[in-house]
This record gives sequence, structure tokens and C-alpha cells, in this order.
Amino acid sequence: MVDGKYVRMPVDGDLIGSFGSFLCRMSEALEGVEVPKKEIDMDKVLRRMREVSATQ
Repeated sequence: MVDGKYVRMPVDGDLIGSFGSFLCRMSEALEGVEVPKKEIDMDKVLRRMREVSATQ
């Protein structure tokens, strides 16, 4: 499940293995990186985008 939605997973073993290796490398690269916990208000973002595009 991703973002509350079910997604299809590939059944190709090589692809899943490659993806797993990528995730391991990514986890090592992100080790110690602080990820902000702040959630984004998408409605506010979309309103602001509309405001900006309306002025151009």
C-alpha cells in the first residue's frame, strides 16, 4: 500500500531484486539525514499556485 492506495507489484524476480538493492543503497545514503515531519497542506499549495498563475 502506498499513500493509502494499493499498487501492483511486479512479479519479475530480477526486477524486485534490483529494486531491493536500490532501496538498501538509498537507506545508506539517507542515514543521518533529517527528514522534516511537517505535513504539506495541498489545498493551500494549489490555491497559491492558482493565485500565481492568475497574475501572469
